[in-house]
Amino acid sequence: MTRDEVMALSDEELDAKAKELTGRAQREQCGSLLGKPMFIQWSPSTDIAAAWELVEALREAWGLVIATPHSITETDETRGKYCIQYDSSDARIFDEFAPRAITRAFVLAMTNND
Repeated sequence: MTRDEVMALSDEELDAKAKELTGRAQREQCGSLLGKPMFIQWSPSTDIAAAWELVEALREAWGLVIATPHSITETDETRGKYCIQYDSSDARIFDEFAPRAITRAFVLAMTNND
């Protein structure tokens, strides 16, 4: 996927793509209540615990993940946003919400920016 395509994805689309790339189920059974299964929705674009699984996957694949609450060279476009850098180049993702920035960086890195 191109950077523009990844940046245009909604949270739901990001979650679906991350699920596809990790081979993980979108919903996972977390128990049962009155004999009926209960499920949780895996949503790395909105849940920091789920997003952190992607950080670990990026570390395995790329060996480097830098997550900061702001850019070293702040501009009006990046001020107040989280910066996720997954390699030693200038491959950075900025977003107001850390889990979404992590998920976008993961999808971009794992689709090799095709």
